[in-house]
Amino acid sequence: MKRLFLAFLVITICGAILLAFSATEDASTNWRPVTQPYPGTGLQIKYPFAISSEASYRLEIAVPAHLSDAIGLPEKPPLECILSIRIISNSVVCVDETIRTLEHEGEYLHGGLDFYTVKNSWDLKRGQYDIEIKSEKTPELIASNGAMLTLEQYKYPVESILRDRFRLLSGFVLCGAGLIGLLLVGLRIKQEANEK
Repeated sequence: MKRLFLAFLVITICGAILLAFSATEDASTNWRPVTQPYPGTGLQIKYPFAISSEASYRLEIAVPAHLSDAIGLPEKPPLECILSIRIISNSVVCVDETIRTLEHEGEYLHGGLDFYTVKNSWDLKRGQYDIEIKSEKTPELIASNGAMLTLEQYKYPVESILRDRFRLLSGFVLCGAGLIGLLLVGLRIKQEANEK
């Protein structure tokens, strides 16, 4: 009985670890660890951030649209810029790129926002980082409307949904099975003790 009790205890612990990992990976600080104003020409921002699990990240820029910007067009031209990105961890440069084009990704009509992204994504491991962003040429649209720049986790939707849901479901199943097993073994041990 002791071996069975230990087996169910291990199953419960494994399920709890899967659930805890799901909670930390889906945390908003891991999903979008950096949100800062887009720096004007000649300005630089530096911001520390932490990632709790390895993932791919990319830049997204949200630009408020004016009524004259003709929101609702199916496609908008890319924005020309010169934006230097450096991501550093423990004095080691992980990313050092100069971005020259921001591609139009979509728009949020109700909120009046246009979204632009960078084609490249960067694989970052768990850890502490500093991001340095320097603008040498700011697009006219961003200079006039302003913008927020976000480093966001980039996942392929189907792969992400399947992997995340499978991990969460596995955690619940293992925790549930382990707790039920512990309860049944505990009742059996108690019953055997009463029979003696």
